[in-house]
Amino acid sequence: MQIFTRISTSLTTAIERAVGSMENHDAVLAAALKELRTAAGEARARRNRVRGEANRMAQQIARLADAQATWERRAVQDHTDEATALECLRRRDASRNQAEALRTDLVKQQELDERLGANADRLDRRIVELSRQRALLRSREAAADALSTSDAAGVGAVFTDVDDTLERWEARIAAAESGLDHAEPTDALERTFIAEEERASLMDELQRLKRGDSEGS
Repeated sequence: MQIFTRISTSLTTAIERAVGSMENHDAVLAAALKELRTAAGEARARRNRVRGEANRMAQQIARLADAQATWERRAVQDHTDEATALECLRRRDASRNQAEALRTDLVKQQELDERLGANADRLDRRIVELSRQRALLRSREAAADALSTSDAAGVGAVFTDVDDTLERWEARIAAAESGLDHAEPTDALERTFIAEEERASLMDELQRLKRGDSEGS
């Protein structure tokens, strides 16, 4: 039907826009849902009109059935003359033919009612599914935005700052330790012992050298 062709074309266009450009996908889905709800409402309104027409036909068929019985009863009454009886039968037959035509139309109306009902149900299911998917994607997008925002707001920077702080701290301690290794003793007694130990070590080395020279000569 035209309404469903129009909806399908519109949804396809909306999806192509969303895929083909940097677009507000939530707004596209919101517009699509709005159009789907409008189409579903139109389908239900048309179905109500079809059902109303079907009810009118059914009532007319019932009245024609009563008319058939009435004209047939009049045709066989004792006081009805032949010409009048024949006219009664002709009107009976006309009522019957009209009722048969209405029954054919009624079947078509009922088939249309079923198709409209199926289309309305399909639209309702699509609305529910799109609404569910939209809610899910909005939730996921919100979570992703929260994570990216928190990282952009300084989580990564905090980690970097901590690492830098640890490196600077370790470097300061290492420098202090290195300075301790090469620092001159500040205690006078310790300096005296170090000097004597250094002199004794040098004397030992000198004696070894002299012994080596005398042995070689």
